[in-house]
Amino acid sequence: MPRPHPLTRELTHEAIFRASPTATLVLDLELCILDANPAYLRATGRELGELVGTYLFEAFPANPDDPDGDGSDNLRASMQRALDTGQADGMWVQRYDIPTPSPSEPFEERYWSPVNTPVLDADGRPIGILHTVEDVTPFRDDLVKALGFYRAAAESGEEPSVELDRRFADHAAATLSNTRLFSDLVTEVEQLREALNSRATIEQAKGILMLRTRCTAQEAFELLSRRSQERNVKLRDVAAELVAIAARVETTNGREAAHR
Repeated sequence: MPRPHPLTRELTHEAIFRASPTATLVLDLELCILDANPAYLRATGRELGELVGTYLFEAFPANPDDPDGDGSDNLRASMQRALDTGQADGMWVQRYDIPTPSPSEPFEERYWSPVNTPVLDADGRPIGILHTVEDVTPFRDDLVKALGFYRAAAESGEEPSVELDRRFADHAAATLSNTRLFSDLVTEVEQLREALNSRATIEQAKGILMLRTRCTAQEAFELLSRRSQERNVKLRDVAAELVAIAARVETTNGREAAHR
């Protein structure tokens, strides 16, 4: 019989809870804090001794300077749903500012992705709640930064001077796209991105017409506009069609040249 690994003797629920990188809070049915793991304490900047035995919304009160703040109400409702259904309740990203020791700035603006999971006894009755959170504030900052780059590009008529990390911006948009707070920002980013892509296609189509008909840039644009109006098709779609036809012709000509 294989001997147990020494780690298995130490791998208790307590050890796993302490080592978990997921910020986790343990609450009783009255929403008083029973425990918090180190990841949660790091995320909130609090000490375990000041949290244990404290009512959740006394330890983390609503920011009075945020009149539209509904994070505490949303969190309370989510926890109640978890207790009522006996199932984990995931929330959209929430703004929930946290207290700071600074008298000049008593709250720090923060955004979280929370999940509330009921803890059940052997009979399936809830006896507590696990509250886990991920701090997504950096995603919010990158989304706003991306929006600024696209706005500047749209206003100047040039490509962004700062290279965007597209994957990170897209991840931020995907993470935050279902929140009331950021939906307008995400929409504007996508609209500006589409506008930039459309402009590039239109410029490419104008170049093709200028080369083929020996016309000016303004005349090429007027040709595209007239075709758009005649067909009742968006200008960008007319331009994209012309670019696609030119690409096919170039490919065909290249194949024919290769067989000669």
